Amino acid sequence: MKIIQYILLVCSLCLFDEIGAQNRSIEFREGNWEQMLKMAKKEKKMIFVDCYTSWCGPCKHMADKVFPQAKVGEYYNAHFLNLKLDAEKSEDGKMVAKTFGVSAYPTFLFVNGEGELVYRFLGGKTVDMFVKEGEKAVVAFAAQPELKKYTKKYEEGNRDKEFLNQYFILKDRSGLDCSDVLLDYFALVDDSQLLDSVNVSRIGKITVFDKKLANRFVDAACVE
Repeated sequence: MKIIQYILLVCSLCLFDEIGAQNRSIEFREGNWEQMLKMAKKEKKMIFVDCYTSWCGPCKHMADKVFPQAKVGEYYNAHFLNLKLDAEKSEDGKMVAKTFGVSAYPTFLFVNGEGELVYRFLGGKTVDMFVKEGEKAVVAFAAQPELKKYTKKYEEGNRDKEFLNQYFILKDRSGLDCSDVLLDYFALVDDSQLLDSVNVSRIGKITVFDKKLANRFVDAACVE
């Protein structure tokens, strides 16, 4: 009898642990996009959006292997309102994918209550990498007021080299396209400094082709 009671106790504990583990996974909310925005604005949090498709292998891996992990759930549930959107089948998913230029999957978006993109990254990640990306999003969210100030000054025509340097750093930390800022920045960089330790790492951040700048990089490489 005692053996049976012991077995039942062990089974109960295992079931409890399993339920507990499930509760610690990422909690994805139910609701449409507008409702999520209102909630995010009220709670002063970002919406974490998992943009996925039904045919995407890495999407399935993240859903099966990463999202259920306690370390991931604890961080994302504490800092974000989490939402899953099928970018091809749901109306909100198609709208969000179009709005934020999502073309590869999975793409992960962090959007504030105003509907503004704060941070993004894409592709399958390990548990630790996924949490790190969430931490970067939190940093970017905290820096958003400063980023908005820089954006306003940029739109007003500020093209000072150090200003562009700082603006690039802020945009890059937020996972935003920095091509516009970098093209203006490199226009002010002397040819002898194009490929120095600071600038060479920024070349890959330019996503548009600029013939004049490309020729300058080639010439600088030949001198090297």
